[in-house]
Amino acid sequence: MYKAVIVMGALLLALSCCAKREDATGARADADAPRLTGMPERAEYPPPPDRMQYASMLSQGITILATDAAGLAGPSEPIYVACNLNNWRVDDPAYRMTRGADGVWRLDIPQADRPISYTFTRGSVETVEVKADLSKQPGRPASIVMLVKYADGSEKPEYRVSIEAWADQRSP
Repeated sequence: MYKAVIVMGALLLALSCCAKREDATGARADADAPRLTGMPERAEYPPPPDRMQYASMLSQGITILATDAAGLAGPSEPIYVACNLNNWRVDDPAYRMTRGADGVWRLDIPQADRPISYTFTRGSVETVEVKADLSKQPGRPASIVMLVKYADGSEKPEYRVSIEAWADQRSP
């Protein structure tokens, strides 16, 4: 009897460790994928004022444009967006940015069901963005935009940001 319980427990543990889940983008992700901790799952944002909306909730979605001031990102270490939409996964292929000829990194994010809060990584928890003084960079908050500017869906809000430094630049 005890052996059966132990075997059954081990089987359940093995199944849970190998479980896959769907993230907010519908992409399959490993349950043990590296994630940032201490970040809000679902940030509480007040309702936007009349004739305003959180940009990430617009039907056309948003575009994030990032410049790597430290110059450490590249083809072997691209920039990823870790956010509340992908459960703060640091290496989510659906949130991998592409580098343009001008050196600016770009990611188009489709319409979300909630405001977005995000930060940048180079694919690991150790390479998360930090402030220029190497202190922790909190998640970047959602922005509210005027609906009149984006009402027809032809224009997509763009967020232009500079990533000042990376956590792996800190002295050991």
